[in-house]
Amino acid sequence: LGAEVGTVVPAGAGDHVLAPGDERAAAALAGELRAAGALPDRVVHCWSTGDPNDVDAEVARGFGALLHWAKAVHPELMTAPRRWDVVTTGACAVLGDEPLSPPRAAVRGLARVLGQEYPSLTCVHHDLPAGGAAGHVLGALLDGLDHDGDERTVALRGRSRWAPAFVAEEPPAATEPVVVPGGVYLITGGLGRIGLVIARALAERERVRLVLVGRSGLRPDGPPEVAEAVRELRELGAEVLVPAVDVADADAVRRLKAEVLDRFGRVDGLFHCAGTTGRDAHRAVDRTGAAEVAWHFDPKVRGPHVLREALADQDLKVAVLCSSVAALLGGLGFAAYAAANAALDAFAHAHHRPGQPWMSVNWEAWLFTDEERAAHGAGSAVGELALTAAEGRAVVDRLLAIAPRPQLAVSTGDLAARERLWAAPAAASPAPARHDRPALHNPYVEPSGPVERRIADIWQDVLGVAEVGAHDNFFDLGGSSLLGLKVVHRLRGELGAAVPLTVVYEGPTVRTLAAVVAGLGDGR
Repeated sequence: LGAEVGTVVPAGAGDHVLAPGDERAAAALAGELRAAGALPDRVVHCWSTGDPNDVDAEVARGFGALLHWAKAVHPELMTAPRRWDVVTTGACAVLGDEPLSPPRAAVRGLARVLGQEYPSLTCVHHDLPAGGAAGHVLGALLDGLDHDGDERTVALRGRSRWAPAFVAEEPPAATEPVVVPGGVYLITGGLGRIGLVIARALAERERVRLVLVGRSGLRPDGPPEVAEAVRELRELGAEVLVPAVDVADADAVRRLKAEVLDRFGRVDGLFHCAGTTGRDAHRAVDRTGAAEVAWHFDPKVRGPHVLREALADQDLKVAVLCSSVAALLGGLGFAAYAAANAALDAFAHAHHRPGQPWMSVNWEAWLFTDEERAAHGAGSAVGELALTAAEGRAVVDRLLAIAPRPQLAVSTGDLAARERLWAAPAAASPAPARHDRPALHNPYVEPSGPVERRIADIWQDVLGVAEVGAHDNFFDLGGSSLLGLKVVHRLRGELGAAVPLTVVYEGPTVRTLAAVVAGLGDGR
């Protein structure tokens, strides 16, 4: 009848029935348990197990239920030590030939970000084989629930316990050319900057036919540089079609396929670059709602399933999915983004085969201009590690020359070291050696009052600066998002305040940060 139904009802002493994916029901249950002083310190999430469902059902039961519970207990997560264990079946590719349920892998990305945004929370992902687990596997799972190791993702297969790792290697060359004369290549997000780099790489190799798919197509009032890029592709000899299609809309994608086959006769390759990026596309866990989830899950979780169904009868030479290193590393504000990309990676592993060579590429960030790099600030990890447009193009050229495999990561730094660093970003570590306060635009002003002095002391410890003034900017002193998280963790512990993740950005000086902390009021 169209009515929304939320269920959270007592099922007996100490038991409750909760509809997975119902945010209001999760909030109601948390409120009831909070009032009774019975909020659990330990949570074991098992809704992403059993027989696979459709994409939306899997997202609701897995990612949705976990996100909603995190939002419901957000105040407690900021101050009290807790442990959550997330159990899935068929979310991790280990053996290479096992059945997978790609949407379930979204909880892997979310679990990583939860442990980063809430340093007092230990969140561990355990994956079991699809189709049921033998008794010894379940025994290993029970042992893992009591295990306090450093791993944040563990896959149990047979009698073995697997953890992900990164290996640098030179992929073998392709045995057949990916780009062929007259080839037809579909690029979703094709009018975005990465999509256009890929399109140009194809057009400079052969006289190809390109279908550049975007949500709004090539509008007369659109960015002039996009229209210029399309014109240059045509000058290179490419035939270019620019349809407006939402890749998560199955009917629209079927119509697009019919149009492409009617005009070109076939599809030789796919580059799936659709997605929402930029600072405005990311939110802290407690601020991630349905709209923010849809920004990432529509193109990266639902979109690939729609595209695969539409192109199942095509003999593809290449099928690249543009993922992100965020799926591997997490990142502050990346709850939905990291989760969607983790599901995208699992999709490639699930469906990679001859004629459908799905390959997920975990891209480093791209920064196309010096102004974009400068906007991230000196010492910013993104600014230092991001690919330039030229570097990104060089990687695209290499991707077009190698044999496809389910997953490749593109990293300008030591990915394993970065993963270890972000696995416990607020963990205790030796304080850096103290150095003199750098030359800043503002004069030194001594902090006043106990809160300002406490904040200045924390900054000195975290940044290694001998003296920190009341008006000194955290990022001018060498701060970063990772160091900012350490500051937030210290503030939560030492001031007993429910300090939000964004506090260092809202108050980037000692004095403004002290004012923000003082304004928390009842958040203590």
